[in-house]
Amino acid sequence: MHTQKTTTNETNKIKRMREG
Repeated sequence: MHTQKTTTNETNKIKRMREG
């Protein structure tokens, strides 16, 4: 895990990548 550098934009990107 990073030092709380995961912004909402990054989380959204990961969520989209994981979904498809």
